[in-house]
Amino acid sequence: MAKLSHLPKQIKDLIKALDGGYQHGPRTMLEAFVEHTLSVWKAPGVDRPQPSLRDRMQDAFECYGELIKTHEPFEDILGPVFMEVVSGKSRDAKGQFFTPWSMCKMMAMMTIGTDPVKSHDRLTTIIDPACGSGAMLLAAANQILTTQGNQALYMTSISAIDIDLLCARMTAVQMVANCNVWGVQLGEIVVYQGNSLGPLTDMRTVLHANAPGHVVPPALDPIRQRMIRNSIGHRSVQAPSRARDPAYTVEKPMLATID
Repeated sequence: MAKLSHLPKQIKDLIKALDGGYQHGPRTMLEAFVEHTLSVWKAPGVDRPQPSLRDRMQDAFECYGELIKTHEPFEDILGPVFMEVVSGKSRDAKGQFFTPWSMCKMMAMMTIGTDPVKSHDRLTTIIDPACGSGAMLLAAANQILTTQGNQALYMTSISAIDIDLLCARMTAVQMVANCNVWGVQLGEIVVYQGNSLGPLTDMRTVLHANAPGHVVPPALDPIRQRMIRNSIGHRSVQAPSRARDPAYTVEKPMLATID
């Protein structure tokens, strides 16, 4: 295992819980952890880890829940874990390096500011077409919650895309886990696995959850694809309200708890 002296003790504990020794590589263990977490929440299309890893994953799950409680809301925790045990430090490495949390917070403060959400009848959408561990979006959620309050977060839709399935799943886990631990609601969370520079029709939905009271289009609806294209092209776009459109129904919200 890599030296962990530069990391906080709580992060070290999570990394130690994910130590698979010689039997399982770091990426395999982290993949098993996010799969276990999503399976506990009954996310569709996710298999539980093999029986030999389930006790270890439950320990990591509980450790992660405690970590969220001791950090600020929506702080990126799995990103540093990924950087420590996977990126550049194992045979599974793909040269992935994530933006530091302090820089993500600064950018969120500069971009979002402290002004209240102007629209009260539709969701404000924030998109990251290369989300990594979700740090940029987590920082945005942190900025909205801490400066504008729960209602502003409830009127926010988060869309995340990454070509790496593990990264997409880490983003999904961090978003939902923080909502549950802190008792807050994001209006909507949509996470995709795919190449945002390629055909958007090839993207796979990793997670789509919305808070009660919001009527939202399906995850792969063409209107979302147009929004993603416009976000990559640096052109702002605002989706028309679907609140009264009977063609769209409220999707079942994700039931997620960390006890």
